[in-house]
Amino acid sequence: MPLYTTLSAAVTGLTGDAESGGEVVAVVAGAAVAALVTWIGWRWFRPEVGVLAGVLVAFQPDSALTAATPLRISTFVALSVLGVALVGERRPLTGAVALALAFLTRFDLAFTLLPALAVLAAIRRDRRHLAAVGVLAATVVTWALYYRLAMGSFAFWGDVAERSTTGGGGGLATLGLVLVRVVPSHLGHFVAVAAPAGLVLALRSGEGRAGHQARWLALCAIAVFGFFCLTVLLSGYRWDHNLFWKWLCASVPWLALLASHALVEGARWLGRWPRARPVLTTFAVLAILGLTTATWTAQTATQLARSDHWYGTQVRLMRWVEDALPEDAGLVADLIPATWLSRKPSERRVFRWSSEDVPEGLSADAFGAWLRQERIALVFTFDEEWVGSGRKAPWLSTLAPTQAGPVWLTPTAMESDYGFVAWQVAGDSIPVPTHPPPVDAGAVRVVVVPGGAP
Repeated sequence: MPLYTTLSAAVTGLTGDAESGGEVVAVVAGAAVAALVTWIGWRWFRPEVGVLAGVLVAFQPDSALTAATPLRISTFVALSVLGVALVGERRPLTGAVALALAFLTRFDLAFTLLPALAVLAAIRRDRRHLAAVGVLAATVVTWALYYRLAMGSFAFWGDVAERSTTGGGGGLATLGLVLVRVVPSHLGHFVAVAAPAGLVLALRSGEGRAGHQARWLALCAIAVFGFFCLTVLLSGYRWDHNLFWKWLCASVPWLALLASHALVEGARWLGRWPRARPVLTTFAVLAILGLTTATWTAQTATQLARSDHWYGTQVRLMRWVEDALPEDAGLVADLIPATWLSRKPSERRVFRWSSEDVPEGLSADAFGAWLRQERIALVFTFDEEWVGSGRKAPWLSTLAPTQAGPVWLTPTAMESDYGFVAWQVAGDSIPVPTHPPPVDAGAVRVVVVPGGAP
């Protein structure tokens, strides 16, 4: 979707650096999310709800990470929360514009807040809300038409859906593990337990402006988190895949607001016993804060360790590539390795598996001839089926030196958790690395084949 890229490009034009351009947009959006959540909680519920929910959103590990990283999620969430806030404040047309911008940042809004807005319009039977639904729906339809002209299909969600449903995971078992292990460990056990209680309280709110706003918030929370659960159910990933963390980010503001609402109302309920109120309230707040802080600290440490192991391994390997191979040496790669190598202008040729750059349907011998023709020194294969390495080079399915026509491919580095293998190519006129990869880049033992082949 185009909006985040457009905003980042505009800031990059001012800063001259693409990474800082993307980060500026993400940081501003992340701060806006915390501010908007605080405002909604303060105005629609109670001041204490707003302050607590704002703190939860600001320090929740995934929200903090995405707000400090050149990713589109914080921009999407900021525009979504802004749109919901405006609709709740009886400014549905302006809110629909914000939600349309959110859709142009991440398309899943078409399956979450658009249906929620349609339900609200059906309940209110108000022309302004119906017009808001029309504005948002028109944006979705217009994008679908553009996508049809550009890509030959109306299903703008099709490519991502195909990637996400490929693999051996998914199903009720995966959803159950995500709900009982991923959600509590990322949101905090208090939020995971208190949010459903806050949802019930919001749905049971009385009549009047505040009651309508609370129920609108509850409807949005159901739509967004329900779509997250549906995505997990249909996905092809293991329950601990990092994509689930990213998908969960869209639900964090709504769950934080509902959980904070439940806590504040619970504290008020304790006020029925004046003598016990100070002790019980203090104990409850300290216990919740302590438990949440401990959970988030552990989760942050886990994310840092995984990031260093999964992604740091690939970055260190790419630094070795830049140091050990001449720029005219070609590579077949994708995902993080290809993205890292393309971060700055160079003469290096990177062929992506997921594009037509790498031919499909070749035999091993013909593929090897193509490697030699392009002077490709390294080939990276990936476990992610949608990338295409398993389809275009199925003979590289084992960690054994393999002959492909005029060249030999030997595994020189790997990372089994993320699932990539680096194959060194040896043959006539193919550049050879000046030194082996570092051990912390997932180096594996190089096997020497009898007869002198690498």
